[in-house]
Amino acid sequence: MEASYLNVYDRVTAEIIADLEQGVMPWQRPWVGGAGPVTRPRRHTGEPYNGANVLLLWMRACKQGYRNPTWMTFKQAIEYGANVRKGEKSAYVVYASSASKTETDARTGEDIERQISFLRGYHVFNVEQIDGLPEKFLPKPEPQPSALPAVGRLENVDHYIKNTGAEVRHGGCEAYYVENSDYIQMPFIDAFKDAESYYATLAHETTHWTAHNSRLDRKFGSVVYGDEGYAKEELVAEIGSAFLCADLGITPEVREDHAAYIADWLEALKNDKKLIFTASAHASRAVEFLKSKQPNITADIKQEEKTVTDYQTLYVSPPMQVSNHLWRLRIERSGRAMFTVYEFQDESGSFWKRSQDWPEYDTNDTYSGLPRGLSNLYRREQPALVKFGLVSQPAAPKQGGLNL
Repeated sequence: MEASYLNVYDRVTAEIIADLEQGVMPWQRPWVGGAGPVTRPRRHTGEPYNGANVLLLWMRACKQGYRNPTWMTFKQAIEYGANVRKGEKSAYVVYASSASKTETDARTGEDIERQISFLRGYHVFNVEQIDGLPEKFLPKPEPQPSALPAVGRLENVDHYIKNTGAEVRHGGCEAYYVENSDYIQMPFIDAFKDAESYYATLAHETTHWTAHNSRLDRKFGSVVYGDEGYAKEELVAEIGSAFLCADLGITPEVREDHAAYIADWLEALKNDKKLIFTASAHASRAVEFLKSKQPNITADIKQEEKTVTDYQTLYVSPPMQVSNHLWRLRIERSGRAMFTVYEFQDESGSFWKRSQDWPEYDTNDTYSGLPRGLSNLYRREQPALVKFGLVSQPAAPKQGGLNL
């Protein structure tokens, strides 16, 4: 391990703080200076990054001017018969890991094993830093669309928001979400300087909408204007809005009232080195929830299809509480093969891990250590499995028969 898990939190938080102290919100970075089309960073397989890694790679891409969203490790480049150019500097990303620790029970005197979760870091390079890669990694930049008319509507985004079921009211000169009455208030679109400003603001308020107790039930203690809980929720909405805008291909609006929170965010980040991970995880969860309300392949998947890749995510289910963890089902395509993956959220709430990483995973492929409640998740998601042709009959499998 390069550094202790605490140093990983310190290192990533320090990068975010450095930008905020310059008055720059890192989640706005990918749209500054013409760094290329709006998209999330991707792994070499085509799988998009999530959470804090999105912010870290957006920051590096902007600073270095990279237009390609794909990243890979030094070893992965070699496996493709390519090589990282001499003198190129890597970007730092993180992943969740765990280790067993033996402790003595003070009451019984018996030794017990406990799983400890922590973060580890590793280094990746943008494909623009690598020579000799297959042509599929180096698509030609697409022409940028012409400027949108001042009050032109974006039909695809309108449909996306409508599919979520959020109630959006129009009028007045302020944008906000009213939790008690559960609706979003927006000025009319012609009150904004352009269409993207309207939709970026709507994305921010729709992220707030996911916090309602009937949806993700996101809470940060007392949330009163100006207090720490309010600032944390605004941080989640800022990052969530940036993720959603990237998926929908629109440019987020830098609102003056959001920039005013920078001092509060700086204080909160300095007091809690895990906050950027927690906020990014909540933001990713909010966007995944909004995606789950869409009837068709979501915009980010369609955007990925423009580049030939070995991997596609076709569907990600909303999370379900099973045992002591949140679980979800993912439908993937690799080449011509289509398959399902069951994922659980680690204790930090920052990462999703595959069922094969479950602490009690049985290497004999019996899956006996997995929660029985996964069969309920299977039943709930059966319409999606039928839609993608993975099952043809409605009966749920018996326990132990899940395709994990």
